[in-house]
Amino acid sequence: MAEAANFPASIKAVAQWFPQKERALATGISNSGSYVGIMLSPFTVWLAATFGWQAAFIAIGAIGFFWLFFWLRYFGSPEQHDRLAPKEREYILAGSPPEEEKVKIPWIALLRYKEVWPFLIGKFLTDPVWWFYLYWLPPYLSRERGLSAMNSAAMLIIPYLAADFGSIFGGWISGHLMHRGWRVGPTRYLAMLLCVICMPGAIVAAKTSYFWLAMTLLVGASLEWTHHNSGMLRATQCFACYVMRRGRYSRKTKAP
Repeated sequence: MAEAANFPASIKAVAQWFPQKERALATGISNSGSYVGIMLSPFTVWLAATFGWQAAFIAIGAIGFFWLFFWLRYFGSPEQHDRLAPKEREYILAGSPPEEEKVKIPWIALLRYKEVWPFLIGKFLTDPVWWFYLYWLPPYLSRERGLSAMNSAAMLIIPYLAADFGSIFGGWISGHLMHRGWRVGPTRYLAMLLCVICMPGAIVAAKTSYFWLAMTLLVGASLEWTHHNSGMLRATQCFACYVMRRGRYSRKTKAP
């Protein structure tokens, strides 16, 4: 439950600290950080095998508190950060609504916007796929492909390294197309459509007897899903800006 809050928090941080044309790549890099932890899973397996599963939970949790200290100590909004030069602050805040114009909108009120439903339905349909891969890949490699627990954990580095690449590339291609004059919407749709078309190829991984063909297909699925997920996360930033503009407009039209 606590982990789930990390993703909207990271999206908000990116939206605060990057202008719109750079948010796509920044979101991809931020999202790729979650897969780095998975690539360090051999260390977790070693801890569990050597000191028991309790040690693995305690060690990973302690690292989280270590990171939390630096987050609380150094993170702040660009408007109030004392280490920003004036030109840097002006560049970051370009196009963002002034602080006094921001409005608070109840969570339940978001359901009134038709623009939020594609995101909710899309995440509802696609997130279980990724979590299935997270759960299924380790036992698949050990039971079906005959790898030991340590070798299985080490082999997971390959698909999740591809996931990092897919997340960052998805952000880069969107930003690249925007710099070439594309509108925000078409860049998001094109990036996500390419991934959706390629994803079903991973079904063959469960049928083939060739190990490296299966791994190649799983690597492709990881790359494509994270590419698509980065597009979904970037869409939330665009939607948040839209809701804020609508909220200010409604407030002004209702004013006496």
